[in-house]
Amino acid sequence: MESSRHGERATFQNCLKRLLKITHRDDVSSKTDINVLVDELIALDYSQKFVDEEDANNLIRHICKIIPVYEEQMSVKACQIIHSLTAKQQLSLEQQVLQNTTEFLISAVQRISHWATAEILQTLGAVVYENIDRLSQFHEVLLGSQGVLIPLIKENATSEDILKGAVQCVENLTFRVSSEDYMEDKYAAICFHTLLELLHRVPVANIESGIQCKILICSLRGLQNLLTATKIMPSENLGPLLAGIRAFMFHGLPGAPVSVPESLYPTPLSQYDPSPSSPKKPEPQTNDESSAKSGGPKKYKKKKAKKGAEAARNATAKSSQDKDEDENEETELPKSRAAESVSFRPNWAKISSSESEYSDTEGGQSSRLRSQHAKVRQCALACLHTTIKSINKRVMFGYWTLLQNVEWGPWLL
Repeated sequence: MESSRHGERATFQNCLKRLLKITHRDDVSSKTDINVLVDELIALDYSQKFVDEEDANNLIRHICKIIPVYEEQMSVKACQIIHSLTAKQQLSLEQQVLQNTTEFLISAVQRISHWATAEILQTLGAVVYENIDRLSQFHEVLLGSQGVLIPLIKENATSEDILKGAVQCVENLTFRVSSEDYMEDKYAAICFHTLLELLHRVPVANIESGIQCKILICSLRGLQNLLTATKIMPSENLGPLLAGIRAFMFHGLPGAPVSVPESLYPTPLSQYDPSPSSPKKPEPQTNDESSAKSGGPKKYKKKKAKKGAEAARNATAKSSQDKDEDENEETELPKSRAAESVSFRPNWAKISSSESEYSDTEGGQSSRLRSQHAKVRQCALACLHTTIKSINKRVMFGYWTLLQNVEWGPWLL
């Protein structure tokens, strides 16, 4: 392992030295030299860390300088190297290198053909991650209505991979580094409405299931990031947000709905009386009880005490019998009532391993899809938790019964 890492490091530094000697010239020889060195860099195994941060910054700075954006093949190769260094090697970029790289990637998205857009967006997402505070000058071009990301998400003709890449970029831009500056409220609002719209649009769109799950995961995480960072929840967005969250809490499970309702509407709080129920009035005493208290022959008192003990034993037996009958009735509840009585708890996602969808014969793709469905459900639950913490409890109380009153099939039992 150590020898392999040492060899990778030596190859990287050798390519870096040779690449730094090359200046941009619009000739075949220069392009060939660049392509050869870039291919060698791409072929390295970036799963093990072997690159120094200083070398990475020098390489990225020089690549963005000598490779013109209009050279599509070389630009895509440059994106692959940048992604390997920032995402796989997890190296931080210097401020100036970060700005130059972001400019390069934005220009590439705007100018390069659609066949390469998805890969460029993947690299852009890796570069902007945890750097929202350092890229304030790019917020408009990235998140504005005429920027590079929002139109790609809202265009109906956008391919699945491009849509996924754009949503990943938006999610990464919503991530806030602790104690650092965040995006302006207007950009946060744009991100919120864009991601919220995806929760309602994606489930009914003709998108491959795996990519659909990835888009939903990014959308739910992005919304959670925004709620955590801004603490802003416009009242008109709460109903649509909870409608999406409620649907995706059960995403991929048998009987779960395919489409998402437009909105949930709160139950008027006037129907609920939060005050404790009034105490029961004491029952009037019977003649026997009155006579027992008033005093009488000892023989009579002893007889009444004996009868009282016997009555208590009978009452206890009857209570036990009634309790057993109630438990039997509860197990025989209709499915609709049983679904309504299910409380919000984390073990709802557990279903029997004997389900046909868990069959071993379906192979890796089915297992991967089930895992992605589970991630969607986890993200929905996390987003719900953050939503509850972000809004007034009295407002949330009006929606609570709608989140509990789910009638989506026997898997809730």
